[in-house]
Amino acid sequence: MPSLGHHRHLIKALAAKAARPLSFLSGNYPDQELWRGYARKKIFELLHYAPPRVNFAEEVVEEVDAGPYVLRKLWFSSSQYTRVSAYLLMPPLTQGKLPGILCLHDHGGLFAWGKEKLVPTEADRCPALAEHKETHYSGLSVAHELALAGFAVLAIDNFYFGDRRLSGTPDVDGLDLSDPEQHQQFEATVAAREPAAALNLLQAGVTPMGLTIWDAIRSVEFLTTVEGIDDRRIGCFGAASGGLLAVYLSGLCDLIRVTCAGGWVTTFANLIESGLPGNDWCEFVVPGLYNFLDLPDVACLTVPRALSLMAYEGDGVFPGSGAADAFARVHKVFEMADRGDDIRSQTYPGSPRFTRTMLGDSLRWFQRWL
Repeated sequence: MPSLGHHRHLIKALAAKAARPLSFLSGNYPDQELWRGYARKKIFELLHYAPPRVNFAEEVVEEVDAGPYVLRKLWFSSSQYTRVSAYLLMPPLTQGKLPGILCLHDHGGLFAWGKEKLVPTEADRCPALAEHKETHYSGLSVAHELALAGFAVLAIDNFYFGDRRLSGTPDVDGLDLSDPEQHQQFEATVAAREPAAALNLLQAGVTPMGLTIWDAIRSVEFLTTVEGIDDRRIGCFGAASGGLLAVYLSGLCDLIRVTCAGGWVTTFANLIESGLPGNDWCEFVVPGLYNFLDLPDVACLTVPRALSLMAYEGDGVFPGSGAADAFARVHKVFEMADRGDDIRSQTYPGSPRFTRTMLGDSLRWFQRWL
């Protein structure tokens, strides 16, 4: 990660002054329901994006029988400004309506595909995507695995990824992403312009995180409207940066009954100590949040719903000490609400990589609550 040299002392000093008065552990709030209202309001203020809701205007562009489920590729409106591309995996209805899960993909420095990181498609033939899945998901297509277990699954493209990737500029348009050299050229160009995209959104009055979280909230709301899905049994999954998004979404959206989030579990203090990894964090920063709340406080907003947090022993950016601090704070708030059974946390051996063991633990957690 880039060295900040002597500037790190300034950053740490500024961070140390943050009082975080909106943390429930500050003791400033007599009950958690009151606290959630104030904390969520502040987070949405800092995200700078909550446009009026519009009709979804769903458009199914492809539907295939994938055997264990029907796979639909579709688009829907998350706001008057944005359309979200997604895959919907629908197993057969055998005993009433299905529980639904929203799957959020990681960043990973791979922009050409988003939802395809979680769903098996023809794009798996591309070496870069196959390598990404092996490195970050142990070769698993997580949405596929969840659908095999009987869950309806919606996997979306985040802003700047997949069908919503950079286009309309001659140095990327027309590139053949199945060709390794042209794909490498595409990724290098898009990565170099990612900070500019984020900064221009900020200049327009919107945080990139605000745009992404709003899309996710509307995706959950869309999932509840799909015929055959039980709107009272909705979950959320994310790993790596998708895990961070899942934590925010779980804290901000009461429609989600249970969440499994893998990776990016830490506190801001530990993150500042280890150092932000680079340009991709421009997508995930919520400016000013640390003056009011820490990352574990966002996770605590999930109470009284269920949450599973997973971390890695060998994570260089989010070290085990940060995960242990975060776990302790989240467990304390759940226990204060007499909801100690609704939270699970575990640190897994090895480097940041979602494994089959983690998948099994996540499936059991979803099955317990959905």
